[in-house]
Amino acid sequence: MSHSWVTSDLIKGKTRQFSELKTIENWVIWLEHSSESQGKRKLFGCDLSKEAKSLTVCILSPENADIGSKVNEYGGGSWAGFWHVEKECFIFIYADVKRGGVWQSSFFPEKNEKNEEIQLRKKVSENKTVFYADFAIDFAKKGVFSLKESRFSNGVEKNEIVYFPLAKAGEIKEKILISGEGFFAAPRPSKDGQYLAFIEWQTDQMPWTATELKILSLGNSKTKIISVAGDRFQESLMEPHWDENHLKLYALSDKQGAWNPVSFEFSKTKEDLKIKRKDFPSCPAEIGMPAWQLSQNSLHILAEDEFLGRSLSQGVGKIWHFEKRHGWQEITSIFPSFIPEPLKNGDFCCLNAAADLPASILTFSFSEKGKIEKKKTIRSAWNFPKNFSRKELSTPQMIEIPLLDAFSPLRVLYYPAASKTLLRENKPPLIVKVHGGPTGSAQGALDLRIQYWTSRGFAVLEVDYRGSAGYGRAYREALNGEWGVLDVKDCCLATQSLLDQNLADSQRCVIRGSSAGGLTALAALSLENSPFKAACSLYGVTDLSALVGGGPRFEAHYVEKLVGKYPEKKAIYKKRSPLSWPERLQAPVLFLHGGQDRVVPVTQAQRLAAQLPKAQFHLYPEAGHGFRDPEIIMDALDRERHFYQKVFKQALQESEDADCE
Repeated sequence: MSHSWVTSDLIKGKTRQFSELKTIENWVIWLEHSSESQGKRKLFGCDLSKEAKSLTVCILSPENADIGSKVNEYGGGSWAGFWHVEKECFIFIYADVKRGGVWQSSFFPEKNEKNEEIQLRKKVSENKTVFYADFAIDFAKKGVFSLKESRFSNGVEKNEIVYFPLAKAGEIKEKILISGEGFFAAPRPSKDGQYLAFIEWQTDQMPWTATELKILSLGNSKTKIISVAGDRFQESLMEPHWDENHLKLYALSDKQGAWNPVSFEFSKTKEDLKIKRKDFPSCPAEIGMPAWQLSQNSLHILAEDEFLGRSLSQGVGKIWHFEKRHGWQEITSIFPSFIPEPLKNGDFCCLNAAADLPASILTFSFSEKGKIEKKKTIRSAWNFPKNFSRKELSTPQMIEIPLLDAFSPLRVLYYPAASKTLLRENKPPLIVKVHGGPTGSAQGALDLRIQYWTSRGFAVLEVDYRGSAGYGRAYREALNGEWGVLDVKDCCLATQSLLDQNLADSQRCVIRGSSAGGLTALAALSLENSPFKAACSLYGVTDLSALVGGGPRFEAHYVEKLVGKYPEKKAIYKKRSPLSWPERLQAPVLFLHGGQDRVVPVTQAQRLAAQLPKAQFHLYPEAGHGFRDPEIIMDALDRERHFYQKVFKQALQESEDADCE
């Protein structure tokens, strides 16, 4: 096999992972995991008020900090901050993924100095472990609103919204504002300090199935919660944003069939608040994404009834601008991972994720005609190696495949092989990649984990099977009751479509799936006349019944929407679980799993692998759900490639033997 530009050194030593970007004054600040952060997630920042030649990226958080959240297991929303005018410094509040609790620190730009950390909240309290996330500083800058998750020693878990003051002399006390049996997200205070908006949903729902938008009155001694909107079964509301100048609240709602902006205007009466709802015209693309993590942001309010929205469909992140006169207009030339954030000087910053460039911190401005101008890359996740040629890069082709039993087409991303080394009769081997969730989606951004394959001669196909996000509520819910059926059917259909076009070698087709996608991959491999010769399950599901009430409380009942009520539909759970039919898995299977996985425990892989004649199993003892450590990512890719090479060699030998008979 010829040399690939995606080397071990590139993946393990020279990449940066960006997340949770925010802007404060004229600074852009983000979380970064890289060799420069000593393997920890730290706050990095850059002062964009300076001249371009003097722009410097610096670390803003203390040496011991490893910033991250474990609320709902998937985390997100792990830091917040503001500029302290009198002290001329930044104040940061953050959760620590290793030490736990909530911490406060300061950074003084003029001196390039950090002060010592102060622990605001502890990780362990009495008979429970607590986690915090989704922070919001009150407008008086005296305290913090936060989500709190308590995990008790008896297995019970509880979510609350709390408030605690910033560090000062004496004991720091915490006030519980909202508590209940369900889940909460996005506590956002109004500018006048009178109200706190938040999202709530019940334990048998997910934040993308049915939520309520509520506000808590903070202006008097009597706590009062007002339900603003939300249908118990028909509407998902998320991302509340207060208008800066009016008693008005914006959010995203999918009541019209896809997430789209909506506003709620409040008028005070002697007894109550009157609420006037306004649904805006639908954007051509869905604005928003399933809230697996906290503080995801797809909406930014520019002025009253004017905003930016971010969509993701067919693997492409897009920005849309809405105002009354012209409606929705697409803004081209940037591909943000989340909504761009504004700087004080009027420019914007975002995490840019293009298909042909490394992920980057990007700053830009809007022209009077709404065009992107003055783009500048502040920091890149990695750099192309020396002597790299654009011919070695594979960019995705978007393909739509008609579905005879559905109202909308199946969308896939096809990455052609960038190397000819594995061509056989002018056709490359094919890896079909099944995303997790299953409410995930194909990501068309440049990903070294995909280029690893294409640069070595493989073609890659990503399938947005029914159930995927980005195409509206009906497409997302098409998988309800059909997980393990429609997703499998769609992946096989997409693969056969490529084979019919001679875009892949039928003797060298394999399928790989992560998490929920692992079940899909195994089910597709088990079919009679399956197009696949082998499968790789990365921390994948093998036993559906084990998911009911197990793992994180956040998704303890999610599987019941995807399969059916348990135990009433127990027979269906068994029928669709790979663990129930090991005899159907005679083809080779590779299992890769983390020993610390709370979402899909490692026993799911171990129990099935032990029963298969051609199974390989490898455990990463310290990994959780999803591989994020560069060393593990590289090792897993190499193991998977060597596995496929053996499979292909055997498949080709069997094909040649059959031709001779």
